[in-house]
Amino acid sequence: MMKKLFFTLVFVAAAFFCNAQLFVGGNIGLGTTANKVTANSTTTDGPKSFTFYFNPSVGYMFNDNMGAGIVLGFSTTTVKEKELNEELKGTLNSFSVSPYFRYVFANFGDIDLYADAMFTYSYAKTKGTAANTTVDINKTNIWGVSVVPGISYSLTDNILFYSNLNLLQLGYQSIKETEFGEFSNLDVETIDNNFYFGVNNNSPITLGIIYVF
Repeated sequence: MMKKLFFTLVFVAAAFFCNAQLFVGGNIGLGTTANKVTANSTTTDGPKSFTFYFNPSVGYMFNDNMGAGIVLGFSTTTVKEKELNEELKGTLNSFSVSPYFRYVFANFGDIDLYADAMFTYSYAKTKGTAANTTVDINKTNIWGVSVVPGISYSLTDNILFYSNLNLLQLGYQSIKETEFGEFSNLDVETIDNNFYFGVNNNSPITLGIIYVF
């Protein structure tokens, strides 16, 4: 009996993974901003910023409707400005990890509509530099759960374009931020819990590409 059950489970597992599709993808981007400030007919350079982000992902579609994967997020933002002829610089670096379960609830030829049930943890740290001295300003830990709808389009059998509709996401988020007291000798810790529906400080639409093996 046990032998028969064992071979049955092996057969089911083999059939399950034979039908699975491995996919890799993600999105990458960068941006810059530059500002000028005019006061009393005098124009000076305002803050300048540079942002780079890279979000690779990997996952499995177990069948036509269900899959699972993980998204890793890396981003860095640098802001520079001058104040009283002294250059100030702030740098924000962050890392996130987001495992998810995907369910495809509708198919229209080459177009799939899906929803990702996602857990996300992210860590960010901000440093400030002035007078050739760099200090920690704050660090942030965020965890949350959300449901994010999306749409994908099959350009070929192996290449898909996708878009996550962050404007419609539903979730819960807990934010813990610590401000360091290098100058005041007083560290401040803030914990914020919130439920949200909508963009929640993300881009309204996330675009990316997936390669299916």
